[in-house]
Amino acid sequence: MPHPVFAPARRAHKSATKSVQKASLGRLPEWNLADLYPSRDAPEVKRDLDRADAYSKAFEETFKGKLADMAAAPDAGAQLAEPVRRYEMIDDLLGRLISYAGLVYAGDTTDPACAKFYGDIQDASPRHQRICCSSRLSSIASMMR
Repeated sequence: MPHPVFAPARRAHKSATKSVQKASLGRLPEWNLADLYPSRDAPEVKRDLDRADAYSKAFEETFKGKLADMAAAPDAGAQLAEPVRRYEMIDDLLGRLISYAGLVYAGDTTDPACAKFYGDIQDASPRHQRICCSSRLSSIASMMR
């Protein structure tokens, strides 16, 4: 037997659900995402994914194993300025991509193509994720702001 305290809430929920199901919402508004990318299959998306991968690879090759020593140096701020600038450039580029993919998916979570696109973008740059997780540069970047 349901607890009497929760019974009114259950009845109200069932009633609200029925009235929402009966109401026709019509066509819902859609976001205009053209300021980010023209479409999911736009060449700019591929270009930015390729750029993010190339920038991440170059970052890793240049700074892997060096950031701790740079941070410990007496002139740490000056030494870390370049890696922080490059890290933020990569982060901004991937942030634009994942924001776009997330908004496309949120616009229609029932569309398998939207879900695939969102997942593909999330998985697109494992090298960048390795940099984020291993370098702790994001913490250094936030301290320098």
